[in-house]
Amino acid sequence: MDCPRCINPFGETHKTPRILPKCGHSYCSDCITELWCDSKVTCPLCGKLNNSDSPEDFPINQALLQIAISSSQLCSDHSRPFEAFCKDDRKLMCVRCLLEPHHRVHEVASILEEAQNERERLLKISETVRSIEENISKNEKELKDTEFLLNSECERLLKDYKDLYDMVRGEINKRETETITQIKNILNKEQGLIEEKQFEYKKQIYLLQTLKQEIEKVQAEKDLEVLSKVTEREAVIKSACCEINPITKNKPYSEYSKDNEKQILGKIICGVLEFSEKETNYQTIIKPKSEVTDNDSTITKTAQIIKSYVYPFNTEQKFKSKAQAQTMRITTQSRFIRDKSPVTIRSSMDTKTGWNTRRDLNRISLDFSPENIPIEPFSAKNLFEDDLSSVHSLDLASFCKVPKSIIYNIGGFSESTASKVEMFDAANDIWKEIGDYHSARTQFAAVQYQNRIIALGGKIKSKPVDTCEEFDRAEVFWRTSDIFLTGARSGFGATVISNDLYVIGGSDGVPIKTAEMFSGDRWITVNSLKLRRDELSVSLGPDNNIYAIGGYGGPDMTSQSSAERFSIKEGIWSFLPHMKEARRALASVTLPDGVYVFGGFDGLRYLNTMEKFDIRAGKWMQLAPMNTARCSLSGVACSDCQYIYAIGGFNGVGVRSVERYSVVENSWQEMSLLCYPRFSHCSLMFNE
Repeated sequence: MDCPRCINPFGETHKTPRILPKCGHSYCSDCITELWCDSKVTCPLCGKLNNSDSPEDFPINQALLQIAISSSQLCSDHSRPFEAFCKDDRKLMCVRCLLEPHHRVHEVASILEEAQNERERLLKISETVRSIEENISKNEKELKDTEFLLNSECERLLKDYKDLYDMVRGEINKRETETITQIKNILNKEQGLIEEKQFEYKKQIYLLQTLKQEIEKVQAEKDLEVLSKVTEREAVIKSACCEINPITKNKPYSEYSKDNEKQILGKIICGVLEFSEKETNYQTIIKPKSEVTDNDSTITKTAQIIKSYVYPFNTEQKFKSKAQAQTMRITTQSRFIRDKSPVTIRSSMDTKTGWNTRRDLNRISLDFSPENIPIEPFSAKNLFEDDLSSVHSLDLASFCKVPKSIIYNIGGFSESTASKVEMFDAANDIWKEIGDYHSARTQFAAVQYQNRIIALGGKIKSKPVDTCEEFDRAEVFWRTSDIFLTGARSGFGATVISNDLYVIGGSDGVPIKTAEMFSGDRWITVNSLKLRRDELSVSLGPDNNIYAIGGYGGPDMTSQSSAERFSIKEGIWSFLPHMKEARRALASVTLPDGVYVFGGFDGLRYLNTMEKFDIRAGKWMQLAPMNTARCSLSGVACSDCQYIYAIGGFNGVGVRSVERYSVVENSWQEMSLLCYPRFSHCSLMFNE
């Protein structure tokens, strides 16, 4: 028996049939609730008005209800009483169901036997419920203790800093205000995390209580009723009995102490005095790399001054007017859109895209914007599937010819050789070591920025850092960079547009959605991602928008199949269609027809699959898979737009494998192995 309005069957607890007294027609309780307005219901069949103070005041049609209940005990396919239970399909069966061919090979049990088994299974789950409740109670106590310690330590630190700031004047007053704000922000952040955990625990306690009530109720239910709710209960069990992770006790104030602050204040004062004596402005401090000598003491001094002024103290306001700062903030995001052509923008972006220097692109004189890509017939003998049509409609080889391509492999985990820098000669298919990387960073980002190779943030000895380093390719030499991130951070993505460096997502202990832009002398916060993302991949697309793809995070803290696009012109993030697979620790590169992603980890398995977000079609397309599944790999694209390299990675062990993808042939080819297994590293391609 079905409701004539919503065509759903009547039920005892849901969709209860109720009579409209004026006309005698019956509808389910849900429909009557929807129809009820201004203390009356208009019958959809006859149009008569039925007055009532509440939808529940309409009487239940007991006759229809009994018919609906009795029909629920009959097989919906054959209208016969249930006689057995299929363990394979997890459903009740009548005699005729038993005779159907696909049930003959299934395991079948009697209703009495299986109902008893279900009761016993649910009783066992009750032990798990009690254990989880105990863990939640224990964790809640630890959260309260942690909150108390956080407040106590915050108060102590605030007093130490206040006593110190009372001794100084001028610039130190600004330092005092900003540092106190940082500490309070840490407290607010930690308290926010605690509140989130408390909310999660309360939510799970509610689900556990609901499950306990269901377990008690099932003991009194009839066999058929027990088995008819198997699927519904399994969903409740899955939600209520999820694992409770132990509380992570970090030390958010570990970098703050009175002794450290004394040293920092001394550096600030010395820097300000030096500026006053020379009567120079702040810009003279941030010298181009060519002006910094190779003397270690000079490099260290410059790095210290830059760190003090760029972050977190931000004292450049002493040397720049407020009007200049506001002009910078307004024009930073728009100047390269107004002044730069699409080709010029790409020429200085992240080397993962394959275009490295403005000089090369000016020589080629091509416009890679989607509307200007020449569409020519595909001349290959074998035609490929429709998903590849956007690639094969282009003569990619005609874009540019690069005489020699060099790939640099930097950092990452690699047994005892994580500090080695490897170089790959693409023409000769040879890897070789060219020097040491003393910091041995992992989960960092590397970009080509203002003719410099810069390794940003990441982890050193498993601890997140905010420092950056620069690599001199000619001298094969690393030096401390004058750029510092706004905070210790790992697992983020980075890309470059013109003179603007973007750092997006990552983790500072938990996945974050922060997006920031370094414009040459300062960090500027831009609109945040819509979702928290750690171990994501970031690429600058051929449409000059930034793509943040996959990663770990989101509302459920899992591997993500979602992706977002940042419009440089509008300054906002928007969701893209979901990828075909969730991925974290993946790689991505950009070619003129779209953004290619490959590898990663979906939470259960390492991936070898490859997808492309086609800019013109606006959708993800499946491409040929790699030969070796892996995550935490790196990827680069050749400047001739014909090949993509997948380098290293992890699939339970470190991977030495290097594969090259042919865009034209849609196939992967094994290349020479790395000198050592390597993962959580970075790779950059240059053209000699």
